[in-house]
Amino acid sequence: METTYYIIPVMKKCDLCHKIIDTLYYQDIWGTVYCEHHRNEAGVLFCDCCSSLIVPNAYPFPKRMNDGRNICGYCLFDFVDENQKLDKAFQHVVSVYNKAKVYLPLERIDLKLCNQSELHTTLCKNPMGLTHTLKSSWKKNKYRIEVLSANYTFVVNTIAHELMHVVQDELNLSLNRQRSEGLSECAAYLVLQTLKSDIAKEIRKRIENNSNTIYGDGFRLVRAEIMRAGSLQKFISHL
Repeated sequence: METTYYIIPVMKKCDLCHKIIDTLYYQDIWGTVYCEHHRNEAGVLFCDCCSSLIVPNAYPFPKRMNDGRNICGYCLFDFVDENQKLDKAFQHVVSVYNKAKVYLPLERIDLKLCNQSELHTTLCKNPMGLTHTLKSSWKKNKYRIEVLSANYTFVVNTIAHELMHVVQDELNLSLNRQRSEGLSECAAYLVLQTLKSDIAKEIRKRIENNSNTIYGDGFRLVRAEIMRAGSLQKFISHL
């Protein structure tokens, strides 16, 4: 996921080196301010969940996970690291899908919470989730969705995205990769709109501004088509 930062030409104090900044600076989603040169400085850590700066020995304290990821203290406040929390996120997404009249084969979907070393794909670097379709010639397909342990809002985003891939398979939609990922990003965006937190707003902004040809351009392309159709459900029904 791309990172959005705000560069503002106003004098501030760096939260990392504590020096007064009289030039441009970065401010992450939690309001942490730091000098521009820290962005690519050796030894400076950034959260592998939300991409914000990790300030050493500062509350809320970060944590290095067993899979090597560095997670900031803010993401740890609502971190999904057990199945009960994963199910809560899943049920929220399903409720939004139901309200949008996009229905899922719930009895054939299995969710698995993973660490980063357990997620493997050649399609993108450091994925947040993967959907495996277990095909059968005489039964309906089953689906295993692997979700990376992360902050609750990021997990909701991942599940919403991956479930739309399930919908596409169920309806036998033949979309190119750009439109397929764009449609899944639109579903995630819809679900994120039901969460009022600052992190949900930030993730929506990242989706909107993503410069990636597949995910970003795909989202903007499909979103325009959904708006013309009138709803997500109407758009899908005409594919």
